[in-house]
Amino acid sequence: SALWMLDIARVLELRANEPARALSLVGRALTRMPLRMHVEREVLRLAESTGRRREAAQALHWAAAVASTDRDRAADLSALEARLLESIGEAKGAADAYQQVVNARPEAHDDVLGLVRTAALAGAYGVACQALVRDAAQRGTLDAVLLDALEVPGLGASGYVATPKTNAVTGEKTDVKVDFGTAMTWDFAVGTRWP
Repeated sequence: SALWMLDIARVLELRANEPARALSLVGRALTRMPLRMHVEREVLRLAESTGRRREAAQALHWAAAVASTDRDRAADLSALEARLLESIGEAKGAADAYQQVVNARPEAHDDVLGLVRTAALAGAYGVACQALVRDAAQRGTLDAVLLDALEVPGLGASGYVATPKTNAVTGEKTDVKVDFGTAMTWDFAVGTRWP
């Protein structure tokens, strides 16, 4: 079933000159074979050649849901979905996809950065702050790049600017060292502190 979809997609693209329809079929094939990386590569290739990134992101989303028993593969597919959505300005969808990746791989710093950036752009500052704090707690340091990703979109909304430590001699921003012991944790959903 999925293999014949791939064959028909090749015919549609090469002989009928209909790459958009080919993308639809390859996307469906990916949802039936989410572990096959060659199908994923075809979806991405056709998305680039047709400009239908939203459709490709949707296929990656459904494939990640199907591959949920393989957390790493589902996270890989969600990361691709997030990057595609971010590239077309869909900040909320990208943040949702990055959230799936960060839930599976909290140590994936690039994906945490993507989550903070897109959540802030989408106005989901609670999600962005929570990701920033969790990353800081895990690493033991507050990353200046993550803080910048949170600040820039938020400037227009609140005017709040939190500046990381700046070297007085070079003017370079550096990470702020923070001790995240077990004494206090912030619960963003409730907005309270608890021991």
